[in-house]
Amino acid sequence: MLDDFPVAVTLNGERYMVICRDLPTAVFFYGYPNVPPGTKCSEAQTAAERMAEFVQIQTWMLSLLARAAVDPILTLESVHRLGDGALEGVCGYGHAVGWFTDEDLARQAAQEGGIGAATRAYQQSLGALAEEVLPAPSRPVRLFREQHMPYVRQVAPNIRDKIALLARRCHVRPSVIWLSPISETMVDYRILLDGKAPTGATELTGDDALIGWAD
Repeated sequence: MLDDFPVAVTLNGERYMVICRDLPTAVFFYGYPNVPPGTKCSEAQTAAERMAEFVQIQTWMLSLLARAAVDPILTLESVHRLGDGALEGVCGYGHAVGWFTDEDLARQAAQEGGIGAATRAYQQSLGALAEEVLPAPSRPVRLFREQHMPYVRQVAPNIRDKIALLARRCHVRPSVIWLSPISETMVDYRILLDGKAPTGATELTGDDALIGWAD
């Protein structure tokens, strides 16, 4: 599990540090769409379905930053006020926990639009942070709502299949993966699966921006 770590966000041209936590896998994936935009499966959807998935992944990204931030604690409203800076924070968080590889970031940075600009801003802030001293881990008082088996019923079928696949490969119960820090889940995935699935299983890739796992 990673210690709490800084993520840079830009607001009105100034850089600010947000200390984030290595979330449990279940909390990381809460609200993640079953069919992310830009994947092969999304091509078979109707225009209305693709728009709904696009809205859902945008909501997931912003909610993720609100869940991960521990100092300062961010509400969803405050994340929205960050504007494009929130996407920069999501890029930084995803890279830190292993959701995005360096190659993923390079592809995203080459894109036009908000995600391309956010990725380029993150890459610049990463260079600026390289020689800075990291803050001490932040350990605020845990809340009651954090003390339960999180989000079991809200898991998308696509994510459920991938958790089950990784659990079989790791020879553990799916609940172990589900409650593990997302950074550990991504390390297990990169080492044991590396984008290759057994015959008849869903392939795992990291090709699309803000997808990480895709069909």
